[in-house]
Amino acid sequence: MRGGAQAHLIESDGGDHYVVKFANNPQGRRILVNEFVSSLLLGELGIAVPQPAVVAIDEEFLRSNPEVCLSLGNEQIAVRPGVHYGSQYAVSCVGSPIYDFLPDSMLSEVFNRNHFLGALVADKWLANGDGRQAVFYRARIMGLSPAPSPVRWVAQMIDHGHAFQGSGWTFRDSPIQGLHARRVVYGSDPSIRDFAPWIDALMRVSRDFLDKVFLLIPPDWIAGEELEFLRVLRRLYQRRERVPQLLAESIDHLTKSNLAQPRESRCSS
Repeated sequence: MRGGAQAHLIESDGGDHYVVKFANNPQGRRILVNEFVSSLLLGELGIAVPQPAVVAIDEEFLRSNPEVCLSLGNEQIAVRPGVHYGSQYAVSCVGSPIYDFLPDSMLSEVFNRNHFLGALVADKWLANGDGRQAVFYRARIMGLSPAPSPVRWVAQMIDHGHAFQGSGWTFRDSPIQGLHARRVVYGSDPSIRDFAPWIDALMRVSRDFLDKVFLLIPPDWIAGEELEFLRVLRRLYQRRERVPQLLAESIDHLTKSNLAQPRESRCSS
């Protein structure tokens, strides 16, 4: 798999497939905490994300699969046995197509395109230092009509390792942070009103829920840094109130970018 953490696609004993980031990946174990916590928080907001999982890998598996390793320059690094972070693969059949890019003309057909608005709310809250990453796949949408379920494009938000500014576990803000590269996902004229349902969902996240999320983090990923990350979560709870202003700054950036784009010219005879 692409990316600095050098994730691998691995089949579990139950037959499910997971994109696995290892505890000793080149970006550090904090990336696993960021991924795990962010996935749970985006899921709580109702945003489509892969199901997060704690993946146990033992020495026997690693001996039987020597291709499961990490690279550091020209050197190969062994994956350490233990618990690692996994995100469930978006489609049940690995051979089914999944894309990380759709042209603008097709993005308008994405069934849950409004989840990009929710993801921007989450990314402002979490201080995601990366652009918004997503994958797209085809799926049957149940319950739209009595007729046979139509097949539509569905988006799923992925890759949250740079939440809390990655390994920095801090909060820095910029209007461009968290934005998806294809700005059409936010509409031609976005306004803060478009984000209202997602802001409301954010304000309903309780301190108790954040405490429960903290308790779910595997101890091996956070050993010796528990107090530091608890402080991050305390700041995160207080930070909810800042999100509308941070969104307004990103919306202003989007509006100016849209105005700066050249308009299509037409000639008539």
